[in-house]
Amino acid sequence: MGASESSRRDGNRGRSTHSPTTAVGVPVASATAATVSEVATPTPPSCPQAATPSGPMGDPSKDSTATLLAESSKLDLVFTMDCTGSMGSYIANAKQNIELIVRRLADAEGYDLRFGLVAYRDHPPQDRTFITKTFPFTADVSQMRRNLNELRADGGGDGPEAVGAALRATRTVPWRHDATKICVLIADAPPHGLGESGDGFPDGEPDGSDPIAELDQLSALGVALYAVGCQPALSRYKFATDFFVMCAERTNGQAVSLSSAAALADVIMGGAIEEMDLTKLTNELERDVQQMRLAQPALDEEELVKQVHGMWKAKGVRSRSVKCEALSAEYGAALREAASIQGAKASFEAAEASRPRGAMGSKHTSSAASLAPARTLSSSKTFKKKISSSKAAAAHWSVSEATGPSAPSPMIEESAAPVEIAMDDISYEQVSRLYGKCRKTGKL
Repeated sequence: MGASESSRRDGNRGRSTHSPTTAVGVPVASATAATVSEVATPTPPSCPQAATPSGPMGDPSKDSTATLLAESSKLDLVFTMDCTGSMGSYIANAKQNIELIVRRLADAEGYDLRFGLVAYRDHPPQDRTFITKTFPFTADVSQMRRNLNELRADGGGDGPEAVGAALRATRTVPWRHDATKICVLIADAPPHGLGESGDGFPDGEPDGSDPIAELDQLSALGVALYAVGCQPALSRYKFATDFFVMCAERTNGQAVSLSSAAALADVIMGGAIEEMDLTKLTNELERDVQQMRLAQPALDEEELVKQVHGMWKAKGVRSRSVKCEALSAEYGAALREAASIQGAKASFEAAEASRPRGAMGSKHTSSAASLAPARTLSSSKTFKKKISSSKAAAAHWSVSEATGPSAPSPMIEESAAPVEIAMDDISYEQVSRLYGKCRKTGKL
């Protein structure tokens, strides 16, 4: 099925098991490390289970839990990709690794998975090919591969791109109301209207699409946005990294910095697994928050989240989280109240003007604590299959040979920081993001 293009054109139209700390690739098992030429035949270990509600809700014999798990297995995943000339390696990586992503998320994790795709470039006269191109949701990996194969990196005009139009196209795809919803936004340039030099549309996008308004609407739908900032290109702009950190914070997602396209598939898989784990804790969060509000009606939201986190740690609630390098934000506080792209531009200008003359500014990492720079895995219980980045696309495992928790896990060795996924006590940041999502969607 083909894509729907926009030049003003919009179009629409798709049991988790836990692993020990590992590179994301595919599920891992306890085994000794093997070289790339070796055939891995690890013995399946007793793997940690997916994040599940504690107490009575954790009893799999309960009908309510069975319903929750059935509903929380649905995953709608949209790639929203800048397809201008500088993005060739990221488009190529998505094409090469789509089957690996499906095998991990649909086959090994058991998710009811649909993929969507939104490609974007820029408004004319900066680019005269297309503004956005929307491909329908599909559960068919062959169709998704065909959709990705239609993408080419080309054009772009000035620096900023049609990010607002892309987010609007992403919002209007037919998301399932009962699915976990994730948008992976892959970009190396900011939207129009932020105040970057050479912006062909300094007042914002000519069709009126406002990326900040679109972010708030995506958040209300329950879409978590994973902003993948392609470096070093993104950091060459004054305000781009701040904007993409804000994209993640406003939608209760995460902001990732990638210096190499080779890690893109791992970020996609790791982010999806973490969000799916958190979805399984939604009912428990709603119940605990309601009980705390009845007992302590004067609690503010920050203290409420702290108390839920403390209670869950005491109960031993655990979840997987993706570990990789975070995008950093210099003006994050100035952006939190911006209601439009014009408001964001004014906030940037005011923050710059108030900075002491000659000061370089103090970069700080995104509030997503789980995105701290990833550590090197050294556990003897972690199976690592090391491959060069040139062989990343070939790191496929046979479902007939290894499925579920016994499948081997590739780890891409290169200069870029590795992407890992770790099972650990649930973090304050994860509870805060889950709370934020429930509040934005009206569940709290």
